[in-house]
Amino acid sequence: TMSIRRVLEELSTHEQTSPSLNQNYNLKELFQREINHQRVEDELVNQYLASPNKLKFFNNLTIVLFPKKSGGTRTESFEDYPDNNPTIPYETNDQFDKEFDQLNRSCFGGVQLSTSEGGIGRLRWDSLRVEAVAVDGQHRLQALNHWFNKTKHKALSELEKNTNIPVIFVLLHEKAGLKDTRPINVISREIFTDLNKN
Repeated sequence: TMSIRRVLEELSTHEQTSPSLNQNYNLKELFQREINHQRVEDELVNQYLASPNKLKFFNNLTIVLFPKKSGGTRTESFEDYPDNNPTIPYETNDQFDKEFDQLNRSCFGGVQLSTSEGGIGRLRWDSLRVEAVAVDGQHRLQALNHWFNKTKHKALSELEKNTNIPVIFVLLHEKAGLKDTRPINVISREIFTDLNKN
């Protein structure tokens, strides 16, 4: 799970990212990729998120981590680089971080995944080398952005600050268990289409 503020700061929709020049999409994929901004504002924000008497529940967002070169352009695969062990600046509790230092750790291309034997994990990524993009939940993510910026004027209540959003991260690398050798953009496009179709 991620706090609302971290979701808004660290996750993006396809519209908020710059597609690679080598990405080709068929008509169906382009149609599904387009966010209906009128629906976001009318239904998701005004009738749901901004409604004071409505209990809010968001299903999980599905996020793919895409590798980037140091200059910011997207690449087809994660490339390791020196000091490939990113930290998160949000945590202030050193003891919490120390506990994860003792776990099994996989690092690749700006991503760090620490997991315990019981399945508890911590994911970190270098935002200069990794882009976190929604492949499912784009309208929900866009609605949260609109609600935060326009309705809440970037000011969250204490309850909202403590609210977490469920997120499924898709890590497309062999160190995270992937056995597919196709480029990440091809696999993620297939995941996006499958989620929308099935």
